[in-house]
Amino acid sequence: MQSFAYVFEVLTVLTVVYLPGVNGFRVISFRRANRSERGVYHEWLENNDADA
Repeated sequence: MQSFAYVFEVLTVLTVVYLPGVNGFRVISFRRANRSERGVYHEWLENNDADA
């Protein structure tokens, strides 16, 4: 799953890896997306209507 967030007043793409757990989700990894992952995310944004 990829998400976006403001980190130190900068909009950045973050990659989150998680597993479902008994009490919700368990975050395994949370890091800044690499160039390739950011490209995939931005391409997805361009091709998908946010209102859909």
